[in-house]
Amino acid sequence: MKKFTENIQELPFERIEVIIENIDELLDYLSDKDKWVSSTILELTSHQVDNVKNDQIDDSIMELEVIKMDFNNTYDKLSKVKENLSQYKDEKRKPLY
Repeated sequence: MKKFTENIQELPFERIEVIIENIDELLDYLSDKDKWVSSTILELTSHQVDNVKNDQIDDSIMELEVIKMDFNNTYDKLSKVKENLSQYKDEKRKPLY
């Protein structure tokens, strides 16, 4: 076990910063797409109110709502990853193993 742990190198803080920057870009992208999905849901919903109900539109709204939930879940998880990496970098924590 000692031999194994001796070969573990810490992740360079510069690399962590690059990963955090990439996560920020991805979070921005997801946020933009989430806004688009929300807007599209509103548009389709208002169309349903003005016109006769349509199963395909209803199904599309439901699928978009699922996508929106997935975006939100992914956003939350990526935010947590970013937070964890930031703490690791800021506190200069050693790996557990």
